Amino acid sequence: MRIWITLAASMALSACVSIDTSNKSRIVSTDTEIATSTPVGQPRTAGLGETMLAVRNYTSTTATIDAMEVSEAFRLTGYEDRDFTKGEKLAIVGERKIGGEIYTIARPKDWFVGLQIAPDGSITPALINTDIEMIYKVTATPNTVRLKRVPVSATVTKGDGVNYDLAYNGVDGQSMKFQFRQYKADDLDRPTLSQDFAFPVGTKTVTFKGISVEVQTATPTEISYTVSNLMPVMHVPVAN
Repeated sequence: MRIWITLAASMALSACVSIDTSNKSRIVSTDTEIATSTPVGQPRTAGLGETMLAVRNYTSTTATIDAMEVSEAFRLTGYEDRDFTKGEKLAIVGERKIGGEIYTIARPKDWFVGLQIAPDGSITPALINTDIEMIYKVTATPNTVRLKRVPVSATVTKGDGVNYDLAYNGVDGQSMKFQFRQYKADDLDRPTLSQDFAFPVGTKTVTFKGISVEVQTATPTEISYTVSNLMPVMHVPVAN
């Protein structure tokens, strides 16, 4: 029994190989954008339901990495039978030099082993686990499938919670109505906090949470105003 176990283990692994991981999927370039806010001190007009001011304080970083893209749908057999779709992208985990040519090692999602991609993009029978070429031999059907190196971009947005806006909700009787909304930097479409408040019609300066708005005119459908102060950073509630 011990001899059988030893033989079975040796069948799973074949030989050590040299894998250069310096050329794995890496950040090729980054682009950083800092959001802007509504200017202070400029006369403005907002209609019913429109945003009067918006404060955005976040950094959006787009990182581009290289990956291997599948040119056409194919089925891989010989290890774990798996169907790959056209356009699917595999992470590059390293490169292997064979006979003076460079082969790319690309790992499918949820696999701990990588496929060995020839310089022409074809899938070789070899299966690589870190620096070990496994005994398994894989086959791609159809064998015309090719993988090519392509850039893949992903955007990450970060901020400190200072993302909010103020909307005009018209006049109700003797009151001017407003709505304050706060957002998380990574989700600027859905407010994490909404709060309605009102001031008497004719109020010249509307103040809320440190925000100051000088009102020139206000009707049920429109308001003319100037933002004189924004909310101090220390007063911004934490977005949960």
